[in-house]
Amino acid sequence: MKLKSLLSFFRKPSCQKPLPIRKDSALRCKILHRLITTDWIDVNTIQRFGTNAASARISDLRKEGILYAADDPKGFEWHKNAKGVGRHKRYRWTGKLPPNWVKTETFTGRERRKKSRTK
Repeated sequence: MKLKSLLSFFRKPSCQKPLPIRKDSALRCKILHRLITTDWIDVNTIQRFGTNAASARISDLRKEGILYAADDPKGFEWHKNAKGVGRHKRYRWTGKLPPNWVKTETFTGRERRKKSRTK
């Protein structure tokens, strides 16, 4: 029996390394900076940042008070897709930031403009 268990070891595939995981703090930083610059965020934007659980991120931001509640009419707006066929939700920022979030100097140039570029 012991010999059989030793031989079965060679038939098993080698242990696969886990996929690299993007750090949660870097993803949160990208989401917060997007909210500061544009006042809104959508699920597609969060997915482009490198996560598979964009709707879970939206609900986490709601729990922290960064985004408006789900039943709040000010919390989102419907936006047309690029082709104009469909529409998706843009979630609005409440203007609050988490208390432990520290603004780095690398993003100071990307803050919200006081005046719009259009005249």
